Amino acid sequence: MLPEIKRQNIYEQVIEHLQQYIIANSLKPGDRLPTELELAEQFRVSRHSVRKAVKVLESVGVIETRPRDGSRLKRVSTRSLTGHLRFLFELD
Repeated sequence: MLPEIKRQNIYEQVIEHLQQYIIANSLKPGDRLPTELELAEQFRVSRHSVRKAVKVLESVGVIETRPRDGSRLKRVSTRSLTGHLRFLFELD
């Protein structure tokens, strides 16, 4: 039996690339990420895909975005992660 081919959205791939970028560049809390435009050019995707990926990483507490200041890496907190996990367990 052949394995199922999973379709992955562009923004999900951008999330993976952003995670690799953060690790490869040893970014620490407070460090700024490149702008949406710079990331879009670097990853060769639309700004919309970058924006969506950033929103996902922001929702899980990895980065923080402020108008006119850009996106910065956040201090890791298990609080948001446990909230997401609690919700998933309640759904199950």
